Amino acid sequence: MGSFDDPCCPSLRRGRSPVEVHIAGQLESVVIEAGWLQYCSREVYRLSVKQAILIAATHVYSHALRRRHGELPADVQDQLHRRLEVLHRGRADFPLPGDVWDVSSAASMHRRHLLVKYGGGMFRGRKPRGFSFEGRRIIVYRSLDADALATHAYSIADMEFRAEQRSRGNKDQPPFEEGHKYRIRITCSKRKGGPMFLYAAELAVARLWLQFLRLAKKRPPTEAQAVAVRTCVVRASRQARRRGWDALRVHYRSLAAARSQMADFKAWTGVAELRRGWAKLRAAHAARVEEDAAARAGAARRRERREAERRRAERKAAERFRLEETRRAAALLRDGLAAARARRPAWASARTAEALREALVTQVQAWFREYRSEATSSRTYPLGVSARSLMQQAQQGLTLGASFEALACGEALQLCLHPAAFELWRSSPEAQRLQRVAAAEVGFEPGPLHVRLSECRSMLVLSEAGQVEWEHFVPLSRVSSVVLHAAPSHSSSVVGPAAGGGGGACLAIHGPRVAWARRLSPDGPGVVGAEDGL
Repeated sequence: MGSFDDPCCPSLRRGRSPVEVHIAGQLESVVIEAGWLQYCSREVYRLSVKQAILIAATHVYSHALRRRHGELPADVQDQLHRRLEVLHRGRADFPLPGDVWDVSSAASMHRRHLLVKYGGGMFRGRKPRGFSFEGRRIIVYRSLDADALATHAYSIADMEFRAEQRSRGNKDQPPFEEGHKYRIRITCSKRKGGPMFLYAAELAVARLWLQFLRLAKKRPPTEAQAVAVRTCVVRASRQARRRGWDALRVHYRSLAAARSQMADFKAWTGVAELRRGWAKLRAAHAARVEEDAAARAGAARRRERREAERRRAERKAAERFRLEETRRAAALLRDGLAAARARRPAWASARTAEALREALVTQVQAWFREYRSEATSSRTYPLGVSARSLMQQAQQGLTLGASFEALACGEALQLCLHPAAFELWRSSPEAQRLQRVAAAEVGFEPGPLHVRLSECRSMLVLSEAGQVEWEHFVPLSRVSSVVLHAAPSHSSSVVGPAAGGGGGACLAIHGPRVAWARRLSPDGPGVVGAEDGL
């Protein structure tokens, strides 16, 4: 014997899943899930609970109809679908189609059903009776007839009950009644006889009875609980009325919108002829404006063509005039030369040897320049690939025998400043020193140096041969003079092919002159400055 109340039997409560609905009077939709009413206002809370209950009740009703009748007709399914769609959108409610589900109705609890009781002792007779639920009691009738008299009334608080399901072959004890698969065994402490069996026609009815028996067996509600239930009922009824007013307002708004649309349509149809005439007038005006614009554009183009033709005629006339004047001047010159040639002797027209040589050289140079220009433009000039300009040669530089002498900052200031100003500078030299280096301050010993022009063409760069990372620079703007000597200076020992008294020229590049006079250095012996006044 099985029990339809055990975990193996299917339950009426199905799994939950989030549902998105629109609450009446709200702009945004909400999702029915855990905690979805936590931050709602009082009004929205009532509307939301009522709408969620109606959606759940519609789902339960649809499930019960499918379980009882199987596949539902198309019209019933369409009505249920429309009801759920209206509820999900937060619109007005309308009655359910078809008959009312008797399992969820209160009348099913008061309807008489089959009860079979058995006697106690040796003679356990089977007695079929009828029963119904009234409050917290079970009323037993002599038969299932509507006019049968009640024989006993048993309190549910004194009962013990359990659910039973018919087994294969009906081998249960006592056996099930014909046509029934579910029953509830009841044992009452106030009755001395055997057990009583409540037979249900459907599984849902048996479960509803079992749930009612469990609730009725508990302690009766207190006055506060009764007041709470009455409050809930009153609030639910008020919510139903409020929902009806909401639906009425929504319906009125829809009617007002339809009325406004009809009025607009009537007004539009009333002036349809005027609208068509006005549209035709605007189209004709637009066509006239386009024609005028095209005519103006054509006239402007014609004026431009006439002006261009006039300018071309003027240019041609000027060219003809210049050509005629040139021809006239050439004719006059030719006539003058012919007259002069006729007046001088024949031997005077012969060229001298120097004039003939100059003319030949000039002609050859002109031919060479023309050839070089054409070959250079076509990149076929044989000397143009490896040839470099003077600026490129200067940037590449040369390795020469050279030396570099630089005057330190203190020595330059000693030559330039007044003694009092120089003493002030010696007291705080770092405060008077520039952050930007103007030129190299460390000199080179005489030897081979690589001298080149910087890429920016503003500095002369000197570096030891093979050590490009140690470069010294001298700004070209600070060069005061360049002196070309026929022989190297005796004061500096320059190493190189041009040094050592072997003859040859040398080049001396001088920086800015800082003083004309010479002063003794206070830190040690020696003279600071140029060797002479120049």
